[in-house]
Amino acid sequence: GLFLDYSAFSIENTVIACDTAISGGPGGGIFESHSEDTTLFVNCVVAANLAGMGGGFFLTSGAATEFRNCVFWDNSAASGNTGTLSVGSPFVRIEYCDVQDGESSIYQGSGWLEWGAGNITDNPLFESGPLSDYHLSLSSPCIDAGDPDTQYNDPEDPDNPGYALWPALGGLRNDMGAYGGSGSGGWVGIEDEPWSGPPGSNSIVMFPNPFQDSATVSFGLAEAGAVRLELFSLDGRLVMTLLEATFEAGDHSVLLQGVLSPGLYYLVLHTPAGTCGARCIRLP
Repeated sequence: GLFLDYSAFSIENTVIACDTAISGGPGGGIFESHSEDTTLFVNCVVAANLAGMGGGFFLTSGAATEFRNCVFWDNSAASGNTGTLSVGSPFVRIEYCDVQDGESSIYQGSGWLEWGAGNITDNPLFESGPLSDYHLSLSSPCIDAGDPDTQYNDPEDPDNPGYALWPALGGLRNDMGAYGGSGSGGWVGIEDEPWSGPPGSNSIVMFPNPFQDSATVSFGLAEAGAVRLELFSLDGRLVMTLLEATFEAGDHSVLLQGVLSPGLYYLVLHTPAGTCGARCIRLP
């Protein structure tokens, strides 16, 4: 996956998966050598990597390395119980991570391993989603299980105060894995206000949001006229037109239902007075 030599770096909100070290060499996901400063891995998924030793990571001859809020799962290696991590660095700390088979999956050579607080060994219950095959299912033990320090919190959904902004799930406490933590919004490039119409003109909201089977989209019109309500995918593709008709000024609603893949969508309301929009999230 990556070869890092004589470097100082941090990697956050990254999926490192399905990589194989050539010729049975070490470090399927990452081979790190001679790091010059503390290396940080925060909110990463390291999964389904293969190597001769250190299926997930092979760390050697470097400075300190820290893993926080990460998930190590389904990595494998030919040499004994070294599927997750082979530690040759002077110091490695693992905290608030989900590590398959726990400490027994880690080969500790000349380095010193600190098995810190908050680590679990439960199946993360990955599921395929719109961004990768490593979304957390709604019953994953990794949801709200990361470091409780607020600096690692998931972004808050402005439409649902107290709840995480998708692709993070649950409350605001960090989700382990690539879709949790303060950087998770980078996966989808979310802005707090993706659209806005003229002040005081039109409005659009949806409840519940996130939703599963159906939701009610309510919109208010400042004046009568032709209205078109559309649903777009994250990549800008028109998924469906919910309505196209003429309405009087005032409050109206329409039911959103049908077969939608889990993920993030945008509702866009077109009226003679302007355009406004809102995010909506379809849960698995």
